[in-house]
Amino acid sequence: MAHATTPVPAVWMQASKIALVGKILAWVGIVGLALGFVLKYAFHYYLHYNPTAFDPYWPRRAGLLFHISGGMLALLTGPFQFWTGLRQKHMQVHRWTGRLFLLGAGMGVIGASL
Repeated sequence: MAHATTPVPAVWMQASKIALVGKILAWVGIVGLALGFVLKYAFHYYLHYNPTAFDPYWPRRAGLLFHISGGMLALLTGPFQFWTGLRQKHMQVHRWTGRLFLLGAGMGVIGASL
């Protein structure tokens, strides 16, 4: 027995493609902003580990580096939590990036309080 299928209107297909491109661009933008922030502001403290670079924070550099390391981990793993394809196809990877995100957030808070 043959089944009658209704073709999907071309307008819906076009809207679906536009939405997908928008999501991809938004995700790439978020990851780009996070990576740009890390490269511009965080790596400075690792590349120039001296009293001049840390200025007033030199006595508290251990806490600051712990805070920055945790923040970098959270910034770079956080966007993957919003990637629907990763969550649907690779749940274990999604869970581990979530754990890393929470570890980074916790490190950032502890480092800020040191």
